[in-house]
Amino acid sequence: MASIHEVQAGLAQAAAHGGATIREIRAAREILEGVAGDVRVLGAGTGHPHIDAALNACKRGMEQLHEATNLIYGATEATRNYGNRLG
Repeated sequence: MASIHEVQAGLAQAAAHGGATIREIRAAREILEGVAGDVRVLGAGTGHPHIDAALNACKRGMEQLHEATNLIYGATEATRNYGNRLG
């Protein structure tokens, strides 16, 4: 069985991974926002249905990335709280 210190170290590592994942998701969201901006500029005035489809897909993707960030943040906080209670 793992010692309390080993469990705390594992929880700290898990929380660090959660933080890193959140940063990566935020970077992906910023890239997706840039893609949406490019599509808006390049498709302005064309009225092409694929432009709207692309923008809707970008919007859905950004919403899902935001939701994923919130879920990972909650899990990371719960992990930290558990680690703090052990010590």
